[in-house]
Amino acid sequence: MGKFSDKILDMFSKQDLNKSSCLKRGIYVLISILTIAIVTIFAVVHTVNQSNENNDLNKFLQLVSKEYESFTPNVTLKTESDFKEYVLSATQLSDGELYINDKFNMEGFVSNKLLVDNGFRLNFFDLAVLLNYHWQDDVLRVERVDFECSDLKAQWSALICVDLSSIISELEIKKDTFPNKIYVSFKAKVNLQKTWNMAAVESYDLQVNRLTGEENDLAVSELCRLLEINNKKLLEYAIYPFVFTKSQAQIWGKNFSFYDDCTFEYN
Repeated sequence: MGKFSDKILDMFSKQDLNKSSCLKRGIYVLISILTIAIVTIFAVVHTVNQSNENNDLNKFLQLVSKEYESFTPNVTLKTESDFKEYVLSATQLSDGELYINDKFNMEGFVSNKLLVDNGFRLNFFDLAVLLNYHWQDDVLRVERVDFECSDLKAQWSALICVDLSSIISELEIKKDTFPNKIYVSFKAKVNLQKTWNMAAVESYDLQVNRLTGEENDLAVSELCRLLEINNKKLLEYAIYPFVFTKSQAQIWGKNFSFYDDCTFEYN
């Protein structure tokens, strides 16, 4: 009787051209139908996701439009003026100037060309000023910092003003339906006995304006989506003041110490 494979080959060899053409056309039609189905599924999923994002954004804008008790800044023009006076008295740039037409030379400050006096210190107010220099002309600005250290653990927080109108300026939303700015409180607790990396972060928390509970959770989630920030980034932010100040010691060729008043000293 012959092998089964031989029977299959024999069956195909006996088909006429018309039947073969019909088979090919059937395959092409099937592929076309599958392609259309796949594209349709992706389009539906995209539409649903887009709809969900729009719903979340609308809820977010409603939440941040609620009235809330105002915040009191402690990072002011005087804070910047004090930082400028101090840094010019305690450091020197071997190549160039730290301030050019009142614009801070951040690249020079963090380089090995900065000559730092023994006993030079940075605190969280100084770091806030440096961050604002870095964020100059950006959508973020630090307006308040608080900090304390006890039992070899440091707790610090930053109140950040977010230019909301700039973030969603490209979206077709009327500007009078949401506030131009919102405030985000970022708080972190760091275990100083551990290596200063993300594993040393015991906790971090974000609060938008004065929102609490599920309303705050939704607002934080949507803001992180708009700013393209994930949990890993937030962990990096929580430990960054400690990572930055310690790494600068190596760049400046100095020994490094951290004190209970939350200051970083270089000698």
